[in-house]
Amino acid sequence: MEGLGLTAFDAVALAVVLISAVMAFARGLIREVFSIVAFFAAIFAAIWGYPMLSPFLEGAVGSPFFATLFSGFLIFLIVFVAITIVTTMLAKAAHSSDEIGALDRGAGLLFGAARGILIVSLFVLLARAVTGPAETTPQAALPSWMTSARLYPFFDRTATVLEGFGPKARTYIRERRNGDAAAPDAAPAPQQ
Repeated sequence: MEGLGLTAFDAVALAVVLISAVMAFARGLIREVFSIVAFFAAIFAAIWGYPMLSPFLEGAVGSPFFATLFSGFLIFLIVFVAITIVTTMLAKAAHSSDEIGALDRGAGLLFGAARGILIVSLFVLLARAVTGPAETTPQAALPSWMTSARLYPFFDRTATVLEGFGPKARTYIRERRNGDAAAPDAAPAPQQ
């Protein structure tokens, strides 16, 4: 690989993007997207439903902590499996059609490549966070096999873009949690 000028970072990054793309191609976009939907729907259902199920399990389990844990896990599992079964049926129906199946797999390939890029970029973001702020510890703090990689500049720029979403997302969540429903762009209400 050194003859190609590739470092270990290049090899791992390419492998992650390629494996993600091939897996998504094999499964298709429908299954990939619905897998993510199933995961988040199951988390939401578990968070919403565990307080209702937990009291019923507390007598059987004997511990409020384990009743809460088990009820959340049980709800998550039931919702995730149910949505996955429906998703599998939808994907099989889509793949039985040559036109839709090919489109679904092609879109899955692109989705998988984008997901692989996101995974590697999040790794770069994490590596930068672990080594300290960019102002005090520039790239010199990161290992040379990473910073001298041919693909590092691309993933570094992508990580920087992702990093920009962090404060915006935190502000948005904080505003919604505090009940500030007014949009920042909204014009002030007319005074009477």
